[in-house]
Amino acid sequence: DKKALVTSIVFTGSGLGGVLFSGLASGIIEDMGWRAGFRVTAAIVFGTALLVLLLVRKAPEDMGLEPYRKAGAAESAAKSAAASGWAGLSRGEAVKTGAFWLYALCLVCCGIVAAGVATQIPTYLIENGIDYAPVFAVYSGVGIVAKLVVGPIIDKLGLGRGSVITAVTGVVALVFLVLVPALGEWSSYASMIILPFGSAITALAPPLLTGMCFGHRDFGPIYGLGNTAFMAGCMIGPMLTSGLRDALGSYQVAWYACMAAYALIAVCTFTALSSSKKLRA
Repeated sequence: DKKALVTSIVFTGSGLGGVLFSGLASGIIEDMGWRAGFRVTAAIVFGTALLVLLLVRKAPEDMGLEPYRKAGAAESAAKSAAASGWAGLSRGEAVKTGAFWLYALCLVCCGIVAAGVATQIPTYLIENGIDYAPVFAVYSGVGIVAKLVVGPIIDKLGLGRGSVITAVTGVVALVFLVLVPALGEWSSYASMIILPFGSAITALAPPLLTGMCFGHRDFGPIYGLGNTAFMAGCMIGPMLTSGLRDALGSYQVAWYACMAAYALIAVCTFTALSSSKKLRA
């Protein structure tokens, strides 16, 4: 199944919505005040939720459709399911496995790099005399495309190899960020062009790794635990990067810490997938 591609399309929509709505919200707040901004936001959320309730279904079969698959994937999946008879683990069973804690650590690291880098870039660029607005606009724009590129790569090469590629890409982007004081503005643009292709794994890994490691028997409850780990990482990330900057007077060590987090994402993804294979026996 082309799960990574479909997942990337979903998260691209969230990124596109953020780019479009941020300008709309700021304009409404400037012209009409923050109360009007909250009312419009609430109306958009309510309208979106209503559309989801009316139009979105749990599975393609509910609408008489087939899943979006690679050629021949349906037969392969049916044979595999018939041979193994494995539907997945319950939440209680999953949390007792080593694969789950590797999965949780992976998602914590995803949260660290997702929130720890993006939230500090404006301050870092300003400290280096660079106007962050156009640089960050490039990051947001490339981010829309990046997920659509990374998703098919993961479908083709697998999540393990895809995590390595995105981790290397993320590290390269952070190297350019480290070099901003020495190389100047062009290094910040290089970083923001490359970084979305690395950070795409932080959006794609949580749902994909959940299904691949633990199946779909208790996907929702297990993914809920995984999302808790991800949000914990999102809480830790900004405190880590800003704390290191305050303690050391520079963001450089913080970027190195985020490089280490990218490396851990790849290692934990590989080891969690490897460990989960034993659960199917």
